[in-house]
Amino acid sequence: MLTENEVVDTMCDWLRGQGYGIESCCHDTERGDDIVAVAQGSRRLHVECKGAVSRKGNRINAWREAGGALFNAIRDIEKPGQPDDVAVAFPDVVDYHNVMDGLESFCKREKLLVYWVNENRSVRKW
Repeated sequence: MLTENEVVDTMCDWLRGQGYGIESCCHDTERGDDIVAVAQGSRRLHVECKGAVSRKGNRINAWREAGGALFNAIRDIEKPGQPDDVAVAFPDVVDYHNVMDGLESFCKREKLLVYWVNENRSVRKW
């Protein structure tokens, strides 16, 4: 199971591979957006990442973590004059899929990007 730091690192590597430059990449002990990236001539992308287990190996409460990430993302999207793209990245595990089940069309309609990070470090986007 992936920690938040592993999700952050995987997303940063994946975004670089997609042509993004990484402006900042914060781990769980640091303050700030988890990831801020920008593609050439494009808007900035802010990504909130969540893990499935803590650094100590304790299982994470996916409902609480996903709920907080979604609330913050929606708040950021709704900021007046928000020129940037907003995304969340979750481990590709059953707990997070159970939370997110039925929200794909909502996320797409609201332009909230959702990324799923697999144990093998592959990333897929809704």
